[in-house]
Amino acid sequence: MEKMRSYRRRGAPDFPVALYLSDAAALRKYTKPEYHPETEIVLMLSGTVVMQLDGDTKTFHKGDIYTIPSNAVHCYRVVSDDTENFSLVFGTAAITLQPEHFFQKAFTLPLSEGILLLPPLLTPEHPAYETVYASFQLLQKKRIYEKNYKLQRFSALISICTELLPYCTNVPRGDSLSSQENETVRRCMGYIHTRHANKLTLDELAKMCHLHPNYLCTLFKKYTGQTIFEYLIQFRVETAAELLKKEDLPVGKIGEMVGFRSESLFYRQFKSITSLSPKAYAQEHAKNHRKG
Repeated sequence: MEKMRSYRRRGAPDFPVALYLSDAAALRKYTKPEYHPETEIVLMLSGTVVMQLDGDTKTFHKGDIYTIPSNAVHCYRVVSDDTENFSLVFGTAAITLQPEHFFQKAFTLPLSEGILLLPPLLTPEHPAYETVYASFQLLQKKRIYEKNYKLQRFSALISICTELLPYCTNVPRGDSLSSQENETVRRCMGYIHTRHANKLTLDELAKMCHLHPNYLCTLFKKYTGQTIFEYLIQFRVETAAELLKKEDLPVGKIGEMVGFRSESLFYRQFKSITSLSPKAYAQEHAKNHRKG
């Protein structure tokens, strides 16, 4: 079955964290396998779902807290109509700190490289369950119109990660659970996410991954279905789209902020992906926002 990469933008460019409350009808839309570069932690509020996760079948019930690793291929089958879950989806950029910071070394970097795996399932008997569940309860109460909602979400996310760290699995490089190839692609994707606004070259990415440029290109295409620079352009355009919704800035300035070196190039790439010019996209969003 064909695997589809999800390009949904998570949260804001300066804080890529999103929360989703999904009922049975919403989950039934995800019957085709997909994957995304973000990590997902899910609380089952009610009902039952069966998930295919990297080829394994897993069943989750009310009260379970389960995790979906970065780039893990997954899809849902809803068992009961009362099914509802609450998802916390975050990119590692949301918890990226200074390189020398202890949390960066102990958690963020290993997680982004795929050599640290969150516990796949927490039930009420798990030692971390109560603290993680309490954080989810807090997250459900916070709304984006609250002045300090980003700080609240960040605090809850760090609390969850800190509580789960003692129960994470360290995966040796080359282990069957996380192949060296997969780790390399994830690392390359993470590098793009954090440096997309800069001028990036294939040689730079290959040097960072300690691979020949041609081999890195082959791996990236194999695991994502896109070339490295198709992925980079897509990510820049998605980031620009979010900025166009939120910032009252000249189009050229937004293009520059996400890494396009000329306004004409930004215009062409944006329109080729969204079918709208950047200006038309901003106007369309503003019109829909007024209607809402």
